[in-house]
Amino acid sequence: MFDPDGPRVLKDFGDVLRPKDAEPPILGPAVRSAVHGWIQEIRARGELSEVGVKPRKSCILFGPPGTGKTTLAHHLSARLGMDMLRVRADQLTGKYMGQATQAIAKLFDAAENAPNPLILFLDEIEGVGASRDKLSGSGADNERMMQMGVLLQRLERFDNGLLIGATNKQGGLDDALWRRFDLHLSVDLPAGDEVFAIAKRYLEPFDLEDGEIWSLADGLQGAAPALIRQFCESLKRTHVLDGKAKRVRGMADVLEGMIAAVAPHPSYDKPPLWGHSGARGDIVKAMRWPMVRGAA
Repeated sequence: MFDPDGPRVLKDFGDVLRPKDAEPPILGPAVRSAVHGWIQEIRARGELSEVGVKPRKSCILFGPPGTGKTTLAHHLSARLGMDMLRVRADQLTGKYMGQATQAIAKLFDAAENAPNPLILFLDEIEGVGASRDKLSGSGADNERMMQMGVLLQRLERFDNGLLIGATNKQGGLDDALWRRFDLHLSVDLPAGDEVFAIAKRYLEPFDLEDGEIWSLADGLQGAAPALIRQFCESLKRTHVLDGKAKRVRGMADVLEGMIAAVAPHPSYDKPPLWGHSGARGDIVKAMRWPMVRGAA
């Protein structure tokens, strides 16, 4: 692992995420197959070299906010036994000319000199990799051109692990940056069984029947995994606090309070639970409240 007392520590550039702390994502079939295939080719480096090819070393994850792009990248690092350095684009910017370019160079120097391979995860990469199509030639635009040039060069040269970028704004990325990534994976909103599986995971350790979870999952269709988790954890929190306060109320009141406090991202269509009372009525009919605690 990287020496935390070294002269150029990774944690100075972002968050170092360890493999042991990763959580397996719940993925759609297409993305799950693509990720599995990538892991296989990384592990078959020797066999691939015999036919003159190398495993792909970079990937861009794109999709709406809260769909689990960071969770997916961290899971991949765990499967491969690598640390992951998560860097947000705003950590590579500065108010003075040349600061961003220097920050990018120093980041890649640190990652390339780490004693063990790692995953370098550039989150919200559009912050440093936005399209250059509409640049006007101003001093700020010239700075962005230099910044992009350094970023593209360092992406190509990086050879101490894997590079993963993530963006919520696929169409806003520079074409040259997009082409630098070997894989392009769309991490979309979950649907159907995926929503059920995410809700079931985050409702543990409560012992709910599948029918109860499905009633909630139906109301959460169209929600991002981050919102599903937030809603389920809020439901568990409310259960505990109601019990502590010896407060007795029905599921309808509980849902109304939670819906008022937890909302979907404004760029999404509202899931049924926020859109109409019918979805809430189905949950009220199906779910027991207070919930029954399962075995610890």
